Amino acid sequence: MALGRIDDAILTAGMVLLNVILGVGQEGRAKHRLDRIALLTRPKATVIRAGRKRTVDPGELVLGDVMEVQPGDQIVVDGRVVDSGKIEVDESLLTGESDRVPKRPGDEVYSGSFCISGRARYVATKVGADSFANRLTTGARTFRQVKTPLQKDVDFIVRLLVLLATQLGILIALSFIYSFVPLVEQVQIAAVLAALVPQGLFAMITVTYAVAALRMAGRGALIQQINAIESLSNVDVLCLDKTGTLTTNTLKLEALEPLGISVAELTRLLGDYVASSSEGNRTAEAIGEVCAGQARTVRQEVPFSSARKWSALAFSQNDLAGVYVLGAPEILQPALKPGTHLNHLLSRTAEWTESGMRVLLFAHSPEAGPLDGSHSEPQ
Repeated sequence: MALGRIDDAILTAGMVLLNVILGVGQEGRAKHRLDRIALLTRPKATVIRAGRKRTVDPGELVLGDVMEVQPGDQIVVDGRVVDSGKIEVDESLLTGESDRVPKRPGDEVYSGSFCISGRARYVATKVGADSFANRLTTGARTFRQVKTPLQKDVDFIVRLLVLLATQLGILIALSFIYSFVPLVEQVQIAAVLAALVPQGLFAMITVTYAVAALRMAGRGALIQQINAIESLSNVDVLCLDKTGTLTTNTLKLEALEPLGISVAELTRLLGDYVASSSEGNRTAEAIGEVCAGQARTVRQEVPFSSARKWSALAFSQNDLAGVYVLGAPEILQPALKPGTHLNHLLSRTAEWTESGMRVLLFAHSPEAGPLDGSHSEPQ
């Protein structure tokens, strides 16, 4: 450009500049979208301040704050259980083990784990970068760019041509010692040597990746690294854990199927059941939106657990006496009495399950016995 050779400058450096702009632009766009998605999915924390509950962003929490968790909530900072509540947490994101870990007053809880049953309060002991999850993430967060087979092949060809062009340039430079060549012609010769290296290969691959990324974005897929397009083209089967990946964790009550009672009576009992439960979850919220009820005095309660797949309430009132259980039909089936209702239940359950529905069974026993077993475990 200093010599006035604008066309030559564009041809030699333009392809390299285009390659950089397209690559940086695509990955910058992907990062911007990922940041927006992370902001939308960022968990909220229920903190107790001045005796009142407030929902705040985890970044606003400080040491000494008291948080409350219930099933489905994420523990966002490290802390210690401080009240008489009991919870069971899933620490699989931290340890890789999916076992339920019981937490009682005085036990430590760690950020990144989830409450799966019970309700409790905990006081923040480590926040921000000092929390266990952040320290774990910081230790594992290293940038690593894996090149695809096509990129490796192009790199090899370009390096080989760079080596040949360099050797040829050395020979031509030696020839300048024996014969005078004007500066403009020397620069032109250098431009020709530089053009021997096919920068267009990089640009061609980048443009192809960028066009493919735009097409994938039109189908709702976000490409974080532009060379993932080639990797995806070699995938035949993609396996995903549907919870939180293919679903939004929002439920809607589709239908009620009464067995031996009226729809109105079933609606009333379900409404009283979810209104009387001490813990809330997505299933209870979906039922409560359709089945209105009033909170009753509960004699004994077994909170829902993903391992047990059922919850239970025991009442003493005359119109609600006995034990009511809500859970998965296949888990509660062995405790049901045989009869026509059971046969009808099994056939209908198979139909709903095949259609992709989540099926729950609401059962009642007039015997108001204890819900704890011989080892203080629910039975």
